[in-house]
Amino acid sequence: GRAGVEERVERLLTERGESAMRVLSAAGPDGAKRQRLVSGGAMELRGSAQAVPAATAQEVARLSDELGLDEEACLELWAEVSSRAARRRVASRAGLGERSLDGELYGAAKLLWYLEVESGLGAVLAASR
Repeated sequence: GRAGVEERVERLLTERGESAMRVLSAAGPDGAKRQRLVSGGAMELRGSAQAVPAATAQEVARLSDELGLDEEACLELWAEVSSRAARRRVASRAGLGERSLDGELYGAAKLLWYLEVESGLGAVLAASR
């Protein structure tokens, strides 16, 4: 019955909830945040204000435009793939060669978002069955 469906939805969202919530709550680009990003202002990252180097700000703005995502969400994606080990985990998760994203922060950040969309939508689809 309904209680069983609600329980299954809750379980699936708990298992894959972070990706599902991130995808479902993603905001689009924000003019004020873009201005702050490109003018060297502090951006919210992992709960605190962070300075963003100009070259990174440019790439994050480009990522925001391409993915249609909020600049802070894109900065978070960028930070998540900033280490070579993290990029290798993304490559592995995508079924790519381990070193295929070693020098590719932009591509790794974009791919991470697509993987999260896939996971989030999978959780929503599974919950609806």
